[in-house]
Amino acid sequence: MHIRITDLSKGIHRQFLQEPASSLGLEEENLHFTKPVGVQFTLQKVADQIVCQAEVKAIAELECSRCLETVEWEISGEMTILLTFSQGPAPEDSEHEVKIIPPGAKEVDVSEEIRQTILLSIPEKPLCREDCRGLCPHCGTNLNQSRCQCHMKVEDPRWSGLQKLFPNKSKGEGSGCS
Repeated sequence: MHIRITDLSKGIHRQFLQEPASSLGLEEENLHFTKPVGVQFTLQKVADQIVCQAEVKAIAELECSRCLETVEWEISGEMTILLTFSQGPAPEDSEHEVKIIPPGAKEVDVSEEIRQTILLSIPEKPLCREDCRGLCPHCGTNLNQSRCQCHMKVEDPRWSGLQKLFPNKSKGEGSGCS
């Protein structure tokens, strides 16, 4: 993804760019994106520097970490890069990433920075919904879609004293996983 910097006057400028996820190397991460990656850039040129702020948005298909169903997920993130034309050392007091622009450059490639922003914005454990019930640990039934027929046996000797209080209950039967 290349930002045009040719004839950029001092002040604030906006650029919107879209590219397929494959051109950013995101498909190599075993991710499937359903729409192109969109980036809204705000460029502020001051002297021999450009402060580049970007809002990144993408739609990917992720796997729910509880039930393993595929869910469409909106990924969004922000980043700031300081682009500088000076040939001296990069400012050490900058809180943002610094990128040196070669003399005579007409555009700056920020593909890797956009790629990293997207990867860092993907949730560690995505859920199809907050109250996802997941899979039965015994039979694998998706508990969001149906009730399983498992009956868990409780064989913990620490509960044996309580079983004497309830002689009518059959020993160790649970009520199922659902």
